[in-house]
Amino acid sequence: MVKKLFFFLIPFLFLSQWVIAQDRLPFPKDSLGFFERVEKMMKSEDNRKKEAKEFLEKFEPVWFGGYFDDEIRQKIYETCDKMNEKRMLPFPEFHAYLTSVTAFVTSGICCRVWKSGWKTTSMSRSPRCAAV
Repeated sequence: MVKKLFFFLIPFLFLSQWVIAQDRLPFPKDSLGFFERVEKMMKSEDNRKKEAKEFLEKFEPVWFGGYFDDEIRQKIYETCDKMNEKRMLPFPEFHAYLTSVTAFVTSGICCRVWKSGWKTTSMSRSPRCAAV
Protein backbone atom coordinates (compact mmCIF):
# COMPACT_ATOMS: atom_id res chain seq x y z
CA MET A 1 0.00 0.00 0.00
CA VAL A 2 2.76 2.44 0.92
CA LYS A 3 4.66 1.64 -2.28
CA LYS A 4 1.60 2.32 -4.41
CA LEU A 5 1.04 5.64 -2.67
CA PHE A 6 4.71 6.52 -3.09
CA PHE A 7 4.71 5.80 -6.84
CA PHE A 8 1.45 7.69 -7.23
CA LEU A 9 2.77 10.84 -5.50
CA ILE A 10 6.18 11.03 -7.23
CA PRO A 11 4.80 12.28 -10.59
CA PHE A 12 2.85 15.01 -8.80
CA LEU A 13 6.00 16.27 -7.11
CA PHE A 14 7.79 16.60 -10.44
CA LEU A 15 4.73 18.07 -12.12
CA SER A 16 4.31 20.71 -9.42
CA GLN A 17 7.93 21.80 -9.81
CA TRP A 18 7.46 22.09 -13.57
CA VAL A 19 4.33 24.23 -13.16
CA ILE A 20 6.05 26.53 -10.68
CA ALA A 21 9.04 26.91 -13.01
CA GLN A 22 6.74 28.06 -15.82
CA ASP A 23 5.83 31.17 -13.82
CA ARG A 24 9.49 32.17 -13.71
CA LEU A 25 9.53 33.22 -17.36
CA PRO A 26 10.50 36.85 -18.07
CA PHE A 27 7.76 39.44 -18.14
CA PRO A 28 6.50 40.51 -21.57
CA LYS A 29 8.14 43.71 -22.78
CA ASP A 30 4.92 45.32 -24.01
CA SER A 31 2.41 47.26 -21.91
CA LEU A 32 -0.59 45.02 -22.48
CA GLY A 33 1.31 41.76 -22.02
CA PHE A 34 3.01 43.07 -18.89
CA PHE A 35 -0.28 44.19 -17.36
CA GLU A 36 -1.96 40.87 -18.14
CA ARG A 37 0.93 39.00 -16.51
CA VAL A 38 0.77 41.22 -13.41
CA GLU A 39 -3.00 40.75 -13.27
CA LYS A 40 -2.70 36.97 -13.50
CA MET A 41 0.07 36.91 -10.90
CA MET A 42 -1.84 39.06 -8.42
CA LYS A 43 -5.08 37.14 -8.84
CA SER A 44 -3.26 33.85 -8.27
CA GLU A 45 -3.16 34.56 -4.56
CA ASP A 46 -6.41 32.94 -3.39
CA ASN A 47 -6.45 34.56 0.02
CA ARG A 48 -5.76 38.04 -1.40
CA LYS A 49 -8.40 38.33 -4.15
CA LYS A 50 -9.93 41.51 -2.72
CA GLU A 51 -6.56 43.17 -2.21
CA ALA A 52 -5.49 42.16 -5.73
CA LYS A 53 -8.65 43.64 -7.21
CA GLU A 54 -8.16 46.94 -5.35
CA PHE A 55 -4.52 47.10 -6.45
CA LEU A 56 -5.34 46.40 -10.10
CA GLU A 57 -8.10 49.04 -10.11
CA LYS A 58 -5.49 51.63 -9.08
CA PHE A 59 -2.60 50.29 -11.16
CA GLU A 60 -4.36 49.87 -14.52
CA PRO A 61 -5.27 53.54 -15.16
CA VAL A 62 -1.77 54.63 -14.20
CA TRP A 63 -0.05 51.94 -16.29
CA PHE A 64 -2.07 52.80 -19.40
CA GLY A 65 -2.49 56.50 -18.58
CA GLY A 66 0.70 57.87 -20.11
CA TYR A 67 2.61 58.32 -16.87
CA PHE A 68 5.56 56.18 -17.97
CA ASP A 69 7.89 56.80 -20.89
CA ASP A 70 9.65 53.92 -22.64
CA GLU A 71 12.84 54.22 -20.60
CA ILE A 72 11.00 53.92 -17.30
CA ARG A 73 8.88 51.02 -18.57
CA GLN A 74 12.07 49.17 -19.53
CA LYS A 75 13.43 49.67 -16.00
CA ILE A 76 10.18 48.35 -14.54
CA TYR A 77 10.30 45.28 -16.82
CA GLU A 78 13.94 44.64 -15.82
CA THR A 79 13.20 45.06 -12.12
CA CYS A 80 10.20 42.73 -12.26
CA ASP A 81 12.28 40.14 -14.13
CA LYS A 82 14.98 40.31 -11.44
CA MET A 83 12.37 40.03 -8.71
CA ASN A 84 10.88 37.05 -10.49
CA GLU A 85 14.30 35.37 -10.79
CA LYS A 86 14.69 35.75 -7.03
CA ARG A 87 11.29 34.09 -6.59
CA MET A 88 9.71 37.08 -4.94
CA LEU A 89 6.01 36.71 -4.27
CA PRO A 90 3.07 38.71 -5.64
CA PHE A 91 2.29 39.75 -2.06
CA PRO A 92 4.09 41.51 -0.49
CA GLU A 93 7.07 42.11 -2.83
CA PHE A 94 5.53 42.81 -6.28
CA HIS A 95 2.58 44.57 -4.69
CA ALA A 96 4.87 46.87 -2.71
CA TYR A 97 7.13 47.63 -5.68
CA LEU A 98 4.33 48.38 -8.15
CA THR A 99 2.38 50.37 -5.54
CA SER A 100 5.50 52.47 -4.90
CA VAL A 101 6.05 53.07 -8.60
CA THR A 102 2.41 54.06 -9.02
CA ALA A 103 2.53 56.45 -6.08
CA PHE A 104 5.75 58.00 -7.33
CA VAL A 105 4.52 58.85 -10.81
CA THR A 106 1.10 60.04 -9.66
CA SER A 107 2.64 62.31 -7.02
CA GLY A 108 3.60 64.80 -9.71
CA ILE A 109 7.35 64.44 -9.26
CA CYS A 110 8.84 64.58 -12.71
CA CYS A 111 10.50 61.53 -14.27
CA ARG A 112 13.85 63.33 -14.25
CA VAL A 113 14.09 62.33 -10.58
CA TRP A 114 13.34 58.70 -11.43
CA LYS A 115 15.94 58.61 -14.20
CA SER A 116 18.65 60.05 -11.98
CA GLY A 117 18.02 57.44 -9.32
CA TRP A 118 16.07 59.80 -7.09
CA LYS A 119 19.29 61.75 -6.36
CA THR A 120 18.12 65.05 -7.82
CA THR A 121 17.28 67.69 -5.26
CA SER A 122 15.29 69.95 -7.56
CA MET A 123 11.95 68.27 -8.11
CA SER A 124 9.75 69.67 -10.83
CA ARG A 125 6.01 69.32 -10.20
CA SER A 126 4.14 67.91 -13.18
CA PRO A 127 1.13 65.61 -13.40
CA ARG A 128 2.89 63.57 -16.08
CA CYS A 129 6.48 62.90 -16.99
CA ALA A 130 6.20 63.71 -20.69
CA ALA A 131 8.05 67.02 -20.40
CA VAL A 132 11.44 65.44 -19.62
